[in-house]
Amino acid sequence: MIHEFAVEPEVMAKWEHFNALWSDFGVGCGRLLVEFPGDWRKQVITLADRTLGPVHAHSIKTKLSDQGLRLQKLTGPSGRASEGSAWQKKAVRQQDGDKPFRAIVVRTAHAGSDVLVAGEFERDVEPWKVNRQDGACPRNAKEMLSRVKLLLRHSEKVKLVDRNFDPSEPRFTRPFGAFIGVREKWKSLELHTATPKHFDPDAIRSKYRRKLELDVPKGSTLEVFLWPGLPDGDRMHPRFVLTERGGVYFDYGLDETEGSAETTLVALLEHEVYFKKWQDFSEFGTCFGKPERFQVDGKG
Repeated sequence: MIHEFAVEPEVMAKWEHFNALWSDFGVGCGRLLVEFPGDWRKQVITLADRTLGPVHAHSIKTKLSDQGLRLQKLTGPSGRASEGSAWQKKAVRQQDGDKPFRAIVVRTAHAGSDVLVAGEFERDVEPWKVNRQDGACPRNAKEMLSRVKLLLRHSEKVKLVDRNFDPSEPRFTRPFGAFIGVREKWKSLELHTATPKHFDPDAIRSKYRRKLELDVPKGSTLEVFLWPGLPDGDRMHPRFVLTERGGVYFDYGLDETEGSAETTLVALLEHEVYFKKWQDFSEFGTCFGKPERFQVDGKG
């Protein structure tokens, strides 16, 4: 659902290509643009300054320098080696490694179905075309993780949202452990769920800490939000995996159904929808009342 793409710096430094491709990137589009090599942005900006007029060069520089847009659309090289040889050869070489690109966009033709020539490839055909929805994701931790693993790998903050989450139930804790186990440490880790009917604050805190502290990576802290809801407000029904880069919607829930062939719809969130949900599930959110909050220190 979410894939990494590489674009030759000279391609993005040409206004017609930048203008055509830039809007196709973002978590909601299922495409992340890899800054390959590490100084990719600097190369594009330098080339744009050298070859374009001031208006277009400034537009490219502004977009590539905007922190919010970078989070939505760009990732670092992710440990890919980029020393020596021409850019195209370095990029193509990655396709034989453990982190291949979904596709590589270049100025001139090169053999390979995963190498696309800027301005000449069909945008509604694979590999450029990606599925933004999966209507038949098996409800098990491995398959659910596969839909969001790349997003989680490139993120430092995550919010898991499921109104029915129960730390006593392995069907919830297995996917939970799989999601947060992608990284050794999180800058921010949150779990958002509904306040249980029979609410005993001390007992709830104790249960969450006892059941989840070994799943939370050591050095990370899980902040749990219990939302009471409002009598005349929205129901806390949809389930999400949200990060600082974007979000993914899971229709049935963030729990698995062991031994069942049941599936769930998984869909990428458009940025405007994602941003609204990110705000709703925050300390400033008001859609579901005032939450009870507590922390679980990781010991995993």
